[in-house]
Amino acid sequence: METFLTGESYLSLHHPIYKRRYVASCDLVLGCRIGCDFCYYQFGPTAPHFKRGSAILKPLATPEQFARILLASKLIRPGDGVIISARSDLSMPEHKAAFRELLRIYPQREKPVTFLVLQRGVYSARDWEEFGPHPVRFGTTITPRAADRGFNAVRDEAQINGLRALRAAGCPPERISVELGPILPDTVDDAVAIARVLADEGLVSYLTYRGASIGQYGDYSAAIADLKARGFFKEPIPYTYDDGKGNEKQHEYYLLKNYLAREVEEAFLAGARSTGLRLYRHTGHMYAREWGLKVAISRNNRVREEMLPYARAWSPDEFAAALRTAFGLDCPVEPLEAGPQSRVFRLHRRGTEDVAHAVGAETQTAVLFSDYSNLPTMSDLEWYFSEGWLERVDEVDNVAVR
Repeated sequence: METFLTGESYLSLHHPIYKRRYVASCDLVLGCRIGCDFCYYQFGPTAPHFKRGSAILKPLATPEQFARILLASKLIRPGDGVIISARSDLSMPEHKAAFRELLRIYPQREKPVTFLVLQRGVYSARDWEEFGPHPVRFGTTITPRAADRGFNAVRDEAQINGLRALRAAGCPPERISVELGPILPDTVDDAVAIARVLADEGLVSYLTYRGASIGQYGDYSAAIADLKARGFFKEPIPYTYDDGKGNEKQHEYYLLKNYLAREVEEAFLAGARSTGLRLYRHTGHMYAREWGLKVAISRNNRVREEMLPYARAWSPDEFAAALRTAFGLDCPVEPLEAGPQSRVFRLHRRGTEDVAHAVGAETQTAVLFSDYSNLPTMSDLEWYFSEGWLERVDEVDNVAVR
């Protein structure tokens, strides 16, 4: 019998939508055979589906089921960004075939969304030909010298060649989203060199640069110690949240979250600013500025001050009415900015990061909760399902995804 530490760990293994942050993280098929040594999903219940070269991929929903789930779930808002292959890789043939069918049947007029596909595998002209006519952005992560250091077998130049193929086939640079990283102390020069190639050849017009992250459910201390010995990180840096009751708590999953030492970031920016690329440290800014998506203004039950330029102010009565109309939420609402309108509200009720981001994106506010958990519990999941935040999915037979 399966035992799950959180509701999110359950979703990660059984549901096509497993979390909602600035965009929704989704998959039709779970798993990846590339097997990056630092991949989050090798350190938890999803681990059997993330083995280099030999993983057995697990269908999570048929394209028809997933379309229904997107349409019915409150966590997905009209106009949202939806990551496809968020915990997998679209270069896996099973996933690409399922996504191809989803694009054919998904009714964009009913609930328009922008799909961001992610893959480490090399893009091709065929990807643009198949997906370019649809509202799709092409995303990849380039980790400088990952293959040289044995983290995976994907070489930087091969990934760049794939982006060249997309551009040559007609893909505009604005539809290519590159995350550069994790940038480590000894790969800064390599990261700058990659940024220069991307800029000089007009492959992208913006990129997001990233630090190291380590996640785990269960005891993976030996594998994590090996990453440390190979220079992936030095020490875990506490990643915390405010529980709404005056307590700061350690995140249940992340031992390290997007950590980039100040001197590493400064060295990268010193070399990369001259490229002319628009550089983003966090994806929330990129989604808002580059794609025009509405985004939440909070993270971990705290206001994210640098996101306030994207916020909208409401009167408390207007905000409470919007909660009832869009989400069926009826609870005491406390404005946290002085004056007749506020961009920051505390909801006096139970809430999770998923709900904070769905409400925050819909209203373009910072949504805080008086009783907060960054990850849903299993009880929270039951509430998600019963109140329509997530549509349930039936178990999918291995032959159901074509």
